[in-house]
Parts: sequence; C-alpha cells; structure tokens
Amino acid sequence: MKKKYIIICMFFLVIALIFLAVCLWYFSPVTFLKDVRENEVASVTIFSGSTGKQMVIEDREEISTIVDNIQSLKLKRNGFSFNYVGFSFSLTFKDKDGNAIDSIGINGKDTIRDSRFFYKCESGEICFDYLLELADRYCAE
Repeated sequence: MKKKYIIICMFFLVIALIFLAVCLWYFSPVTFLKDVRENEVASVTIFSGSTGKQMVIEDREEISTIVDNIQSLKLKRNGFSFNYVGFSFSLTFKDKDGNAIDSIGINGKDTIRDSRFFYKCESGEICFDYLLELADRYCAE
C-alpha cells in the first residue's frame, strides 16, 4: 500500500513540475531576432496587409532602424494565433543569400505574431509609424 501511495505522489509531482515549467516558459519575456546581428540582415521584405503591396528594404539605415526596434522590445505571449488571419504588416528578414532568417507579423503598435502566438509589448513600442512611412514611400514609386 505504501509503495502505491509513493507512485501516485511521484506521478502528481511530475505533472505539477511539467505544469510549472510550461507556465514559466509561457509567461517569460520574449525577444525576436535575439541571436541575429544587424549586419547579417541584407534585406527586409515588408508586405502590407491593408494594401496588398510588397516592398523590399535594402537600405542599411532603414534595416538598422527596423532590426534595432524589434530587438529592443520585450514581449509577453498573449494567446494563440492559430486560426487567425490578417495583419497590418508581414516582415521577413533575409540574409545576403536570400534565405529567410525570421518572419513575423505586425498587428499594431504593440502586437507581434508568429505562427503560434500573439505577443504584446511589455516595454517599448513597435516602429509601426515608421513602417507606414516606408510603405507610403516605397509603394508610391
């Protein structure tokens, strides 16, 4: 009887530890492009969800502004993004060979999404107005 009690206690302890680990992971801060150096990004492809137009940013200063902003944000997971469509901007960061480094969706000044989660800014603000300016400048040409 004592052996059965110990096994049951161990089972519930393991379940509790797994639950705790998942909660710590889910609520821990997230930083996008954390392991990417700015000079590794050769271009940023921006697709506007509101106009349907796409632009490729290759200017080093503009890339630097976008990458620095994204890297400076501390984000928290804010729900699953499964079965949700639509975004203001989709950003794909590419290296010099044209390979995608990372891809994210921008849903406003404080919300980023990837294929699994929405993320809300805990500190800082997404350079949403800057992306709007780039869209106006590049899509008007």
